[in-house]
Amino acid sequence: MRIFSRARWVVALGAVAAVAAGVSYAAIPSSNGTISACLDAGGGLKVIDVDTGGACSAGKQLITWNQQGPQGIQGPQGPAGPQGSAGPQGPAGLSGVHVVKAEKGPLTLPEEFTVIAYCPAGEAALSTGYTVYTQNKYGWILGSDGVRIDDIGSVGNGGSVQFRVDPSKFYGGALGVWVTAVVTCAKVGA
Repeated sequence: MRIFSRARWVVALGAVAAVAAGVSYAAIPSSNGTISACLDAGGGLKVIDVDTGGACSAGKQLITWNQQGPQGIQGPQGPAGPQGSAGPQGPAGLSGVHVVKAEKGPLTLPEEFTVIAYCPAGEAALSTGYTVYTQNKYGWILGSDGVRIDDIGSVGNGGSVQFRVDPSKFYGGALGVWVTAVVTCAKVGA
């Protein structure tokens, strides 16, 4: 009698070990995140591992569902958070933007001259340019027709722009010229 009882225990422990090994090996949910089961006619449900070849027997229906459900609806807006602290002081910007002009003219060619427009001390040049009126046999026209203007100036902390008219570069019957140099100045970081 005692041997029979011991044999039952050995068989029972073996069965428990086999079931535990099968459960630990099973991949539920499957690799795509779904759970599969077989549903019998009486409403009984048995979870299976389709990744290892598990299938429903005849008369049972395969059903599958996701481990994680679909995205729910968005919840209501939460209350406003507390006011944050003030950020650091930003760098000083531009101030006192203005235009400075310097003119030379009307000058009769072939005179050589230079036109320089300066920003006041402590200011920087933001942009530069010039306007040229050229005199020909018909009168004064806007543009440098017949005159070559060389930009020999600087922009930036130099605060000036310089243009030169070279009489050796006149062409097309130009007789006179009037040049206005323009520089846009500003105090930077003031």
